[in-house]
Amino acid sequence: MSTILFHALIIYILIFCNINLQAQSYTLEPLDNILVRINQNTQSNQTTRVDNYNVTKTKQWYHLLPSVGYNAVAQGISINFNLSNIISISDKKRAQQYQISEWERTENIELTKKTIQAKTAYKLLENELQKAIQHQQITEIDSITHLIKKKAYDNHKLNTEDYLEAKRRYLTHQEKAYDLRQKIVELANQLSLLQQKELFLLAPFIKM
Repeated sequence: MSTILFHALIIYILIFCNINLQAQSYTLEPLDNILVRINQNTQSNQTTRVDNYNVTKTKQWYHLLPSVGYNAVAQGISINFNLSNIISISDKKRAQQYQISEWERTENIELTKKTIQAKTAYKLLENELQKAIQHQQITEIDSITHLIKKKAYDNHKLNTEDYLEAKRRYLTHQEKAYDLRQKIVELANQLSLLQQKELFLLAPFIKM
């Protein structure tokens, strides 16, 4: 009989107190978009790095011109042509290409690492969002239960121990909501850093 009465009170509060257990949802940017952006950033950074390196290391044509001066002993013009400049060009080219190849190798490794990190963080974020949805629904139910028992307690129809237990359960779920939100924010920031762009995440039930 008490169970029937309890459910009747819940229905009463839902109808007359305008408390709704709405379906929870969230919008999360697709993982493919994040991975494409990470790849584009890597390629762009690599191109810029190589271009800057080539500008500082590649000798311009005027570096190969002979030096012209005055020879006091011969009392005439002196022209010095440094063959080592020409001979070393091929060596410098090989050294540059090696350096660039090393950068490409290490950056490809870094790209793979970031891709794995993004996929892992994305999966964890999805899991945490689902946990938050379930937790929010439980919290709403406990909120209703707490409200029902408070009304009963205020009307001297419920003992203090039962009321305080309902209140404790309600407050405990509220505290847990903060921890869930912090974890979601942490994962969202991690994905934002990896893709160098703020993650698009809309989850009203955690007040992002």
